[in-house]
Amino acid sequence: WESDGALSLLASFEAQDYASSPAPLVARIDSSYRYTSYYPTLIASGVWSNVQSPITAVSPEDGVTAGFTARERFQSGSAARQTLSVVANGTAYKSFDFPGFSHHALAFYGAVGFLDNKATDYLDLGGVSGSTIVLAPGMVLGEGRLTFPVRGFAPGTLFGTRAYAASAEYRLPLALIDAGHGLLPFFLDRTSLSGFYDQGSAWCASVLPQGAVCRDPALTQLHTLSSAGAELNVTAAVLDWDTPYRFRAGLAFPTRGRALVGAPQVVSYFSLGLSF
Repeated sequence: WESDGALSLLASFEAQDYASSPAPLVARIDSSYRYTSYYPTLIASGVWSNVQSPITAVSPEDGVTAGFTARERFQSGSAARQTLSVVANGTAYKSFDFPGFSHHALAFYGAVGFLDNKATDYLDLGGVSGSTIVLAPGMVLGEGRLTFPVRGFAPGTLFGTRAYAASAEYRLPLALIDAGHGLLPFFLDRTSLSGFYDQGSAWCASVLPQGAVCRDPALTQLHTLSSAGAELNVTAAVLDWDTPYRFRAGLAFPTRGRALVGAPQVVSYFSLGLSF
């Protein structure tokens, strides 16, 4: 395929009821619990991509992706709140035919998010984005995909009803090892290096004294987090002959916002899969 796309539509219905013994106890605690709350919800998501992925590449190449997710929870019942959330993100890649076993690549990522004033949760900024491996039932390695990552800062360092994140990476091949040891289920495939710069912010558009979120005026202040660093990428099959994984070890140097949140000068981390 030269390009591909997908559109998903989901409808859900949730009901919440409360009971106590004696029965009037819940109503005395909070009058909003006197009613059963219903949450009919519609979710729409879509993605389109024309990115190329050669077999020996160290990064997706020469294309763009764009995606969005919109969620509308409709009001029903005295305790329910209608709320809308929209998150959109995209990536872009450009390859260069420089020396090495595969192309070098310049990669970009961007994401924006919006929650209305009746939101019941926040958008979180910070952390290392990647993928996961299921080692055994109930045992998962890796933090998974993050929408608003900034390496060098913990997940949820900043949060609010508005958020953005942007990243730029230069990825270059190191060595094509392509070797294992006998019939053991361990196989080293390839290695690469990447240098990156991350930046983002999350904040509340206004103070919502009666809302479920954004009650603190400090959350309306716009602070920016940014970091730069480098990663060593190793693609290998572990306990598997057929499915290689990308292992990433990195160092991140917070360049903006470190004093605000008390982040260290340098942060080391380990992750799985591509950052984006």
